[in-house]
Amino acid sequence: MDLRSSILKAIGSRLVDMSTITQTIANIKPQVWLGHVLQEECNKYVSVLVKRLSSLWRSLDTSVDCELFSSVAKQIIWTQVVQNTFEALVDGIALVKQCSTAGRALMSMDLHVLQFSLDKIHIAKPTRGVSYVDSYIKAWYFENKDLETWITQNEHNYSQHHLDALRKSK
Repeated sequence: MDLRSSILKAIGSRLVDMSTITQTIANIKPQVWLGHVLQEECNKYVSVLVKRLSSLWRSLDTSVDCELFSSVAKQIIWTQVVQNTFEALVDGIALVKQCSTAGRALMSMDLHVLQFSLDKIHIAKPTRGVSYVDSYIKAWYFENKDLETWITQNEHNYSQHHLDALRKSK
């Protein structure tokens, strides 16, 4: 990776307030995650996040400095923004202490609505994208033995904090 690409990724990382996304998910009332009825709509934080990211993309896309904000540079920045958003989702989900099956389904709905909305803004294919979050959500469904197998297979993909949260959920 060249220096320019690294700088653009750093810019993209700074444009996402990961701690706010994480805390927003963590601050959702436990009853939402513990419900037993499948929800028909995603959580409100998703639409707020989509509005912020849409505004960010518009700012990037309308930038007139052709050298700094070439289409390649915009794509690198946007991809990093999307990746950091998905990483923040995993961070937030890991802070949810208890969750029902319906709560996990709601997390999946949040994720897929977010992905669909981001694709409508501008498509990005980050390394840690929707499949990264989806795999983590699905891991919560595993029984202890299968969960430990999943953790072993994914110990280099997720932080220790994420893996410990899965263990504690059982």
